[in-house]
Amino acid sequence: MNFLQQAEIVKNMVTTKIVISTTVFVIAAGSAGMWYFSSPNTPPDQIENMADEKVEVISRSIGGGYEIKPEGVFYLSGLMEGADKDTFEYLGGDYAKDARRVYLGSDVVVGADPKTLQRIEIEDTHFIKDATKVFIDKQIIIGADPATFEYVGGPHSKDSTKVFWFQKTIVNADPKTFEDMKDGYAKDAKNAYFNGVRLSGTDANTFEYVGNSYAKDSKHVVWYGNVVSGVSPVDCTAVNLKGCEGR
Repeated sequence: MNFLQQAEIVKNMVTTKIVISTTVFVIAAGSAGMWYFSSPNTPPDQIENMADEKVEVISRSIGGGYEIKPEGVFYLSGLMEGADKDTFEYLGGDYAKDARRVYLGSDVVVGADPKTLQRIEIEDTHFIKDATKVFIDKQIIIGADPATFEYVGGPHSKDSTKVFWFQKTIVNADPKTFEDMKDGYAKDAKNAYFNGVRLSGTDANTFEYVGNSYAKDSKHVVWYGNVVSGVSPVDCTAVNLKGCEGR
């Protein structure tokens, strides 16, 4: 073998080493880059497995027991069929809406218009209204005027011409002077009421709520809307409820 042949063999050996070294360097650099961008603490033998893992999407609670998840809208962990998670919003209390419906909990409030809906923000009430209707819970208050509707107290509400006990109209009650008293009792300038029914024979001017479901006027003591016989109104007071009890 002459000198030129020996020189050619040495050249080929050097070139092969350079190519091998370069390849090893590129692979090492690429692996190091993958390792760095994946996690500084992730060992290289786990990087390949990371490509097959799915990213977990965390659910978003919006209040009132409602959650938005990739699968849809949930109320108290139950899926709300048909609810639109992209437009769903919590209104307060137990109410929510999306672009098409209004909800009380997971139930649809039939007939309510989500575009014009308003929740009446007094105490923890279940009154809502839209442009044409008023609701208590899921029930329409027939004949109520949304433009003049207002909450009175307890289960009582009114508009400019009528007074309501839950969704029922209290016949002949005066909305201008009507007031809620507690435990189902109410009165206006002329009459006293219990659970939406006029208490015949009572004097509205002296009628007052005492406590523990007792009320009285100047001549009678009433318990759950019924006159208690043999009891003097003078003895029936908030500090002496024993004096309200019948004999």
